[in-house]
Amino acid sequence: MGPSAFKPATILVVDDQTANVNLIRRWLEADGHDVMTATSGEAALAAVGERCPDVVLLDIMIPAPSGFEVCQRLKRDPATQHIPVVLMTGLQDPSNWKRGLEVGAARLLQKPLESADVRAKIRQVLEQSPRG
Repeated sequence: MGPSAFKPATILVVDDQTANVNLIRRWLEADGHDVMTATSGEAALAAVGERCPDVVLLDIMIPAPSGFEVCQRLKRDPATQHIPVVLMTGLQDPSNWKRGLEVGAARLLQKPLESADVRAKIRQVLEQSPRG
C-alpha cells in the first residue's frame, strides 16, 4: 500500500496515564490521524457512542470497566463489533495476551511503547479493516 493510498483514521486512545495518551496522540497525529482520547473505561464507551472511531487503542489497566471489559462490550454490540481493538499492557503475564484474544482484540501491544511499533500495528489493523 503506497503513501497515496493511505487514508487517515479516527483513533480512540484510552489510557489512564495522561503522559501516555499525549505521547501516542503525537505519534498518530504525525501520521495524519484524528485522535480522540479517554482515561477510563466508562469514558471510552461514551466516546465510542458519540463518535464511532476506526480503531480503539486500549490500555488493559484503566479505571472501571477494565480494558478487557470495554473490548468485550464493544465486540458484543452489533453497532461497534466491527471496530478493531488494539490492547496495550505493561503486564508481562502471558495470560493477559490470551484473555485479550478471547475478548476480541485484533492486536496486542507490550509497554513500554515504541513509536514505530504503535504506528505499524495501527497501520496493519487499518489495512485489514474495511472502512467507509
